[in-house]
Amino acid sequence: MVRALLLATVATLASAASAAAGEPRWRFDAEASYSDLSHGLTPWREGALRAVYRVDGEFTLGAAVEAASRFGNFDAYFEVRADARTGSGTSVYALAGGTPDADFRPRNAFGLGGAQRLFQDDGFVAAVVATLDLRYADYAAGDVESANPGIEIYLLHGRAWITARHINIWDETNTHRTGYILRTDVQPAENFTVFAGYADAPDTSDGVTVDTTSWFAGAAVDVDTTTTVRLALAQEMRDSGYDRTTVTLSLTLKR
Repeated sequence: MVRALLLATVATLASAASAAAGEPRWRFDAEASYSDLSHGLTPWREGALRAVYRVDGEFTLGAAVEAASRFGNFDAYFEVRADARTGSGTSVYALAGGTPDADFRPRNAFGLGGAQRLFQDDGFVAAVVATLDLRYADYAAGDVESANPGIEIYLLHGRAWITARHINIWDETNTHRTGYILRTDVQPAENFTVFAGYADAPDTSDGVTVDTTSWFAGAAVDVDTTTTVRLALAQEMRDSGYDRTTVTLSLTLKR
């Protein structure tokens, strides 16, 4: 769930930027990842395909399929999502998803959230945005709910931004767990972005929630105005079970 929120942050920012810049209506994302597990456990392999259609400057619709192979089991998770800008500096989203015959992904999942711009200026601090994500997931082991407020601070005319989120999860045993995620993105050149972050937060995987610490870093290169390639590396350390090191490669096409 923590990893999903990180990806959602990037997707939301990218979607808003695309609408503002008048870019093509379609966006396609393809992603593949390989995870090496400690203790000699079998590696995980995961992939995802996403499509987003910008209906107009205020409204987008998206769909995704995420396929994963873990410990000899295979799950395919499907999701639909709608994003809307409801006012100056305000946006909301809703999503719904599920996994047919689920082994480790959620059988059903729902999400609501939004963002509100609190400040905008032409100075060193370009903007401050408050965010909120609410999630519910139904796993075989039980229900997992989360409420995650956050803040995004844009600097240097939007060439750098800092993201912080407070993670609150009510796990499959109805125990409240808390944590945080910190992330920094910097655009040193027009077509090149680097990012890095750290998280100390509970995470739900295979229907079980455990306390984790993790770091991640990566880069994105705009090959041209319609094509972006990203590479990311992440390491997750768990209080129990196994540690996980993941390499992710993704491609974005705009049409």
